[in-house]
Amino acid sequence: MPETGRRGFIYTVMGTVGALVAAWYAFLAERFMLPPPPAQATWQKAGPSSQFPLNQPQLFVYTGDGGFPDGVYVVRLSTGLRAYDVHCTHLQCTVQYFPATQTFNCPCHGSVYTLDSGRVIGGPAPRPLHRHFVRESGGYVYVGGFSS
Repeated sequence: MPETGRRGFIYTVMGTVGALVAAWYAFLAERFMLPPPPAQATWQKAGPSSQFPLNQPQLFVYTGDGGFPDGVYVVRLSTGLRAYDVHCTHLQCTVQYFPATQTFNCPCHGSVYTLDSGRVIGGPAPRPLHRHFVRESGGYVYVGGFSS
């Protein structure tokens, strides 16, 4: 059996570490691109149903999936409840709600999103706001992981 030299040992260690790092990034990418279905989403109580009046988004901190705090706007519309992620789809700046225009505006680059669907109506954002699962049960509103 040939003896492994110093250079061979270093190559083996570096290759193993590189493979582990690549596997970890692949795992993170898979979790980001394929959110869990609603049945497997981690549901968190956002508050009593009375806390969510019509067309008035309430900011809520969701810490379900992955354990990282994430801001979510929960809004009751005439068509039902919606939950939007607070991050702009352009460069992930935190959007703010403006009651006068009933829009979510990004302070970084000027993207503007509608209240009713989260679609882009101005700015460089390439996609609508990401949505979370939301449901109402037993007089409370619950928020789950990403739905789209």
